[in-house]
Amino acid sequence: MKILIFLSACLCVCILSCTPKTAHAQTSITVGERPRLGVPPETTTTLTQDSTSPNSSSDESTTMTTSELPIDTLITAPANTIPRGGFLSISTFRSNQSVALSPFLGSPDSSTILDMLFTLSFKTPRIVAMHLAKGLSNAHGEEITAFDCVDALNTLCKDRSACARGLFVYVDGMDDLLVGKEAVLRGMRVFDASTILFSLTIPDSRALTRMKSFELLPASLALGPYTLASSKINELKANRLFVGGIPMLDSLRIYKGGDSNPFVGFSRGVYDLVELVFQKDISYAKSNLSASGSLTTLQTDRYFLSITNAMPLALRKALKNSLRLPELIRSELRVQAQPITSLFANDSILSTNVLDTTPLGVTMQPKSLQPFSVLVRQDDPVSMKLGRTLLNRLSSIGIPCTLDCKDETPFEKTLATRRYTIAIGYISGEFSPSAGDSLRVGQSWFNSNESEVTRIQAITEIPLFALDIVGFCKPSVSCLSGPRYALCYRNASL
Repeated sequence: MKILIFLSACLCVCILSCTPKTAHAQTSITVGERPRLGVPPETTTTLTQDSTSPNSSSDESTTMTTSELPIDTLITAPANTIPRGGFLSISTFRSNQSVALSPFLGSPDSSTILDMLFTLSFKTPRIVAMHLAKGLSNAHGEEITAFDCVDALNTLCKDRSACARGLFVYVDGMDDLLVGKEAVLRGMRVFDASTILFSLTIPDSRALTRMKSFELLPASLALGPYTLASSKINELKANRLFVGGIPMLDSLRIYKGGDSNPFVGFSRGVYDLVELVFQKDISYAKSNLSASGSLTTLQTDRYFLSITNAMPLALRKALKNSLRLPELIRSELRVQAQPITSLFANDSILSTNVLDTTPLGVTMQPKSLQPFSVLVRQDDPVSMKLGRTLLNRLSSIGIPCTLDCKDETPFEKTLATRRYTIAIGYISGEFSPSAGDSLRVGQSWFNSNESEVTRIQAITEIPLFALDIVGFCKPSVSCLSGPRYALCYRNASL
C-alpha cells in the first residue's frame, strides 16, 4: 500500500492519515526547546552550504512536501535492554504516508503481541470470528469494543482500499465496497461487545492466516505504541497503556520530507536523525560530516513492478529485458540498492529464470498501440524517479506510457480496482515475510494471484531492487542492526 507496499501489512498502523498532499511548513525549534528528559543537549555544528552540498542539484533531492507522516518510520527497541525515556526528532525522505511504527517495539515474537490484542477462529467454514481481548484499553484509557473496531475497519476500507482487499477479499460485500456500491462492508457485523463476525462468500481455508494482521486494529483506535500529542500532526507521545509494554521513547517528532537540505536542520539541532537514500547524500555525509554523526542502515525496502494482463506478454518480456537493473540503480536512480530476483522466496530459487531474448524495437507492437498507464506513489521520491526512468526506457523500445502519480488513498483505490497497466510498489523493510503477508500482497497487488513463482514466470511481477534506507544520526542516538528493525534510541550516557 512502503509498496505503498504499498503495502506494510503485518504491523499495527499507529497514525493513519490520508489527506491530499499539501505544503509542509516546518517548525523551527532549537535543542533547548525540546524536553531532554535527563539527556544533556548536544553541541551543534554550523553547516555552510557550498558547491559541494549534495542538494545543489534538485534531480536527486529528497525534497517532498506534505503534512502527513511516513509509513516506514521505525523507532523500535527490544524490551528491557536499553534506557527508556527521551525525545527523538527525525527527517524522513518519504512524505504523505501513514505512520506504521512497530507495536511490539522490536520484540522478536510478533505473534505473542498480536494474540494479546485479538484472536481469530472459524465459527463455520464461511464465518470468521474476531475476538478482542477482554478489557482492551487504548492510549486514552478508553475500552475498545467491537463497535469501535467495525467503525474503524469501515474507514480503513474506504481510505486504504488495497490494504482492505488484502485482508477481506472473500468477505461478503468487499467488491461492492471497492466500486462504490456499498458504504460499509456488508459481511462484517458485531456479534457482541468483544466479537466481530466476517461472512465469507466462499470457504477460505487460509482466511485466518490472511486476516491475522495488526491492520485489523487501525490507527484511530489508538492501540499502538505512539499516539498524536495534542493536535500536533508531527509529534507523537508514548502510549503507556500499550499491551506490549511502555515504549522506549517518551515522544518523537517527525518531519515528513519537505526539506531541500536536511543536513542544515541536522547541524542546527532540529533533527537527531536524517533518512538518506540517494548516493550523493550518503557520500556527502561520509565526506563532510563524519565528525557530526554516523551512518547506519535503518532498513531495506524491496521495490517491484506489478503488471496487469492489459499489457500483452510480448511487451511484458520487452519491459523486463529493458530494465538492466545494475545500470538502472547505478547510473539513473543513483541509490544504494542491490538487484533482487524475488520478494518472498529465497533469491536462489528464482535466479535461474532466463530472460526472454526477443529483440527489442517498435516492430514488436502495432503503431496504433494506446499508451499504458504507470501508477506511482508521488510521495515517494524513489518511485517518482523510477517512474520517469521507466517511461524513458519504454519509449526507447517503442512502448508508449503515461505516468499516473497519486497520493496514498487514490493510489490504493486505483490499485484495488486494477485501473492501471504497470504499478510501482515497494515492501517496507519492517515487512515480515510471513505466509499471511504473502497472501495479502498477492491480493492487493496481483489480482488474487498468491503464488510469487507463478507471477514471476508470467511476468506480472518483476522484482527490482532492495533499497537501503540509511540513517545519519547524532552521536547521542544509538542505531543497532536487527533482523527486521532499525533499533534507534537516545543514549542517556552521553
